[in-house]
Amino acid sequence: MAEISIKRAQKKDIINFKNKEWRKFNKTLGRIIIPHRICFVALAKNKVVGSIEVSIWGGVVCIDNLIVAGKFRGKGIATLLLKKIEDLALKKKCHKLTLRTSEDHKEAISLYKKLGFKIDAIIKEDKFHRDWYYLAKKIKGE
Repeated sequence: MAEISIKRAQKKDIINFKNKEWRKFNKTLGRIIIPHRICFVALAKNKVVGSIEVSIWGGVVCIDNLIVAGKFRGKGIATLLLKKIEDLALKKKCHKLTLRTSEDHKEAISLYKKLGFKIDAIIKEDKFHRDWYYLAKKIKGE
């Protein structure tokens, strides 16, 4: 076996390699996975006041980031952004939405539950010594 060395990767080192290798691996399992990263923003007077960022993997929309500017919270912006993502998920024939948030976001957890998300798991004392909530919502097309 050839001598192997390890170095810190640069973005250019890994992107093509991992995409090619994951594609080959998933093909052996009979899966075709095409990752999509999509972002939407909420605007008030042409100024961004909220954003949502998602990735789509295997029919699951992963909500990676959702934030609304402090003075615009409680005005339904997060609900509008989540509705936009659910509509997108239906259009892309996805079956599930997932997200994760910490115990610090109690209002957000309440909102997610109100919108039909259910807690799948709670990881205790995880990042930043906080409990992290993993929530999911099954969605159905017509």
